[in-house]
Amino acid sequence: MSLSFRKTVEYRLHKVVTELGSLPVAIALVVLGGGWLAARHRIREAGALGIGLALTYAAVHITKDAVDRPRPARPLIDVDGAAYPSGHAAYAVTWVAVAVAITNALPNVASRFAFVTVATAIAAAVGASRIYLRAHYLSDVVGGWGLAAALFAL
Repeated sequence: MSLSFRKTVEYRLHKVVTELGSLPVAIALVVLGGGWLAARHRIREAGALGIGLALTYAAVHITKDAVDRPRPARPLIDVDGAAYPSGHAAYAVTWVAVAVAITNALPNVASRFAFVTVATAIAAAVGASRIYLRAHYLSDVVGGWGLAAALFAL
């Protein structure tokens, strides 16, 4: 496999992974997870997911405007706006929040562990993809994760 072909495949894979942290995906997760929870009469958990994502969205944009940190030079994808905190990393935490909310309704510990582990791996991969694509610095990604984790925990 040639180096340029490998780089192209790697780049495209990171672009796909980074989309798992987009706002539309996060909204879909909350709608699907919240609907599943609501159908099981877990209205409080479903509401917490919606409120957590709404607060995360607001906090990301307020913080971006307040900090106004420039993005890394020569990003590999089209980016606009400030870098800190990473919105994709923040929205990727929705995977973990939905997994944690749903695990309370799962039958055994092994399925709960697997569900949360996969969600955490997705959130980590989204953050890594943002750094690989030079859309964010590591501190932007960690800031996004921390901000969203705090708001979903609230």
